[in-house]
Amino acid sequence: MTYTNSDRTFQVWLYKVSHGQLLIRSPKSEGQSTNLDLMFFGVRFIHLPMLFRGLEVADSSVEEVSRSTTIVEHYGLSSKAYGLFSGSGRYWVLADSVEVEENDLDIFSSRLDIRGHVGPEG
Repeated sequence: MTYTNSDRTFQVWLYKVSHGQLLIRSPKSEGQSTNLDLMFFGVRFIHLPMLFRGLEVADSSVEEVSRSTTIVEHYGLSSKAYGLFSGSGRYWVLADSVEVEENDLDIFSSRLDIRGHVGPEG
């Protein structure tokens, strides 16, 4: 499944260690009236640059991640694997779930802050 495929610029915006939450955001700007947020919950492994120029996020497999990095065997293989593709780069997040949301929140706000969201059921 593909969660997003966008030519917008995204940044690693927020990581909450205590809840295993990761926010990757394409912030609103002069050319974009909304933020585009990728929110990962139950994060166990991150292999990412800080900036993406264009981004596709799709389901992947732990086996595919394992072929790219040997570290993954230590990080809860029961997690779902998400592939993040930008240009020729392939990056990975192991997490329980991901949600995509378009919003007009303030640049320093996120749904993670507002709701104290700890996962899809939280």
